[in-house]
Amino acid sequence: MVGEVLNGDYDYVAGYQGQALPATLGYPNFFKLRDIFKSNGQASMWSLRDHFYKMKVFPDQSILGNFMDNHDQVRFLYYESNVNIYKNALTFILAQEGIPIIYYGTEQLYHGGNDPDDREPLWTDMNPQSDMYKWLTLVIKYRKKMHWWQFQQIERYAENSFYSFSRGLTLLAFTN
Repeated sequence: MVGEVLNGDYDYVAGYQGQALPATLGYPNFFKLRDIFKSNGQASMWSLRDHFYKMKVFPDQSILGNFMDNHDQVRFLYYESNVNIYKNALTFILAQEGIPIIYYGTEQLYHGGNDPDDREPLWTDMNPQSDMYKWLTLVIKYRKKMHWWQFQQIERYAENSFYSFSRGLTLLAFTN
């Protein structure tokens, strides 16, 4: 069971993990990654080093539900129209320690705003041939092939507009 503690405070959300709930959604991770990736290069990726240090307050990061979009938040593409930045952010979610959650409609580039616009119906235009659908399929297949979840996330390099880490034999590099 993954519970929802809608708060960006690391200590507050971590306090629920293992006590009231077996796992929680990674809202501190959500807020930090949204700030970094939707900033169009204005936020420093260097701050990820501090972010991952703060994430150590969670008793078990491997069971945090990590996401870029969900049913309670304005979709990422509502604020940031650059699909390549969105792909970077989604790859980050799929690669980092935790349980990646891809909200329905992401594969169709939904960009809804405040509730209920963030809950667009999928059945009206589901297209498994869309570029994003194919791209997500490719990354998820690679994730499964390389078993990223079995390996520690190790920072390799950080600077203002670039961050990289490895998991097993895979080196992942990101920019915003």
